[in-house]
Amino acid sequence: MLSHQLTILLKKLKLHNFVTSLDANIDAVYSNKLNFEEALIDACNTELLIRHQKTLNRLIRGANL
Repeated sequence: MLSHQLTILLKKLKLHNFVTSLDANIDAVYSNKLNFEEALIDACNTELLIRHQKTLNRLIRGANL
C-alpha cells in the first residue's frame, strides 16, 4: 500500500487513476513479482489510457451535438 502522504500528493496532482493502479501493483512489488519501475510504467499507462478515453468520449459527444 502506498504511504498516506504520497497518496494525498498524487491526488492533489489529479492522478487518481495513477494512484489506483500503482496501489494495486505495490503488493506485487513487495512480493518481488514486479519491480517498481514496471509498476510505475503500468500506472502511467493506465492514467494515460483513461485520459485518452475521456477525451475521445468528449469529442464524440461534441460531434453528436
